[in-house]
Amino acid sequence: MSVFNTCTVFVCNVLKCIWLSILLMIFKPEIHSQNTLSPALGFNIFTEQSVEIKGGDVEGAIAAGGDLKFGNANWQGNFQGGNPFAVVDGEKYAMVIAGKIDWQNSNNQFNFNLNNNPWLLKFGDLNGASYQNNQLFSGSRRLQLNASPGIQTRLSDFSGPGIINFSNAFQKLRLTSSELAKNCDVNVTYKLSGGVLTVEQLQPGTNILELSELVLNSVNVINWVNRPDANHLLVINIVASSKFSFRVPPLNLQRKHGKYIIWNFKDQSEVEIKGTIQGSILAPQAHVEKVGGVNIE
Repeated sequence: MSVFNTCTVFVCNVLKCIWLSILLMIFKPEIHSQNTLSPALGFNIFTEQSVEIKGGDVEGAIAAGGDLKFGNANWQGNFQGGNPFAVVDGEKYAMVIAGKIDWQNSNNQFNFNLNNNPWLLKFGDLNGASYQNNQLFSGSRRLQLNASPGIQTRLSDFSGPGIINFSNAFQKLRLTSSELAKNCDVNVTYKLSGGVLTVEQLQPGTNILELSELVLNSVNVINWVNRPDANHLLVINIVASSKFSFRVPPLNLQRKHGKYIIWNFKDQSEVEIKGTIQGSILAPQAHVEKVGGVNIE
């Protein structure tokens, strides 16, 4: 049984993204018998509580158990690349927000460039929104929709509480995160010299690598004997303090490698990510903040 996911996804308790371009690609299931991140339902951003997005582009479906806040830039949601929707009960969703649209603490607009595709947006609480000319808006703050005519044409079409059981999903994800960290033996070693960390040979199947905060803070670049792929899956368990600022070094990976990697932050309550990271972020306990004008791929 594989412990690996078949999509790249951002799973956390709270997500705050400040001035970046998020590039989160969904990939179709391949050869593996189990998708470790299946409780995320194929959403590329999946948070138990709220999501705050400021600046840049978002690719892939978004789901949050709390509120949506946006601002300070024009956004294009679900633009190009990967799978731009997730399927829940047979319906295709670009965004599901269980809480409210936080108009009061948002700025400017969020552009949903759905390319006239019939992907749905649902919100638990529209929070006084109006709908006109393919826009949800409150005052000067707006969600601009470039959607298929006739799919969502009335304000009530966007109301959809209770679509996802986030509590149940995160109960499973916390258990998965704990099992990956505690019950899977480390079977990958590395060499560290002069700030260069070289990951040793990955074996066929699931590979478990453990990296400490001390090691990560001393690394300037990561090299590989062989890179993760469909036959060489990799879980990286992070052992760090509760509040961890992760300066991501150059990883020498391409986008195609990222879908075979999980970065597991089991114990962290706050994670700040600086730099370009390839792979899925599993941080079911954490308030995650992604800063800097670079991608998560």
